Amino acid sequence: MDVVHDETTGQAALPVGAAQMTANREGLRISIELNDLDDRPRAQSIIDCHLKKFAFREDFKAMDWTNTN
Repeated sequence: MDVVHDETTGQAALPVGAAQMTANREGLRISIELNDLDDRPRAQSIIDCHLKKFAFREDFKAMDWTNTN
């Protein structure tokens, strides 16, 4: 998976579509341009599983997802 990031933003080419990420003091915002709307659960699972691995010190469980389509 291709990923580009700096201290506050990131882009990832997920198998289901492009993800844009922005981090600030309030938290992490992720938007995903899905190739197919039926892939929403898979996209959310990809992000949640990745964050569980790397945010374990913060007792991360899952993102609070909001759908905007």
